[in-house]
Amino acid sequence: MTFVSNFGSWPLLTPGAKKIHVRLAEFCAARTAEEAERGLVATGVPCSQVLNYGDAVNHPHYQARHVFMEWDDPELQQKAIKRASVVY
Repeated sequence: MTFVSNFGSWPLLTPGAKKIHVRLAEFCAARTAEEAERGLVATGVPCSQVLNYGDAVNHPHYQARHVFMEWDDPELQQKAIKRASVVY
């Protein structure tokens, strides 16, 4: 099999890739998403957990960047709606 230097992953059908997939699944299943992210990043694996809306709203990174803002929506007759801010 020829390795392509600009392809950042193993071909998925190789025996080695299957072993890595199984071990990675076992590693992640035994941890919370935050623990798995911290452990993988600590070993040099670039990764980030996928957050749901509730986790993203409360995440310190997004709070520091003011990604979510609250405003009143007179059209919907609701106050303090929290949504992702829009960047123009």
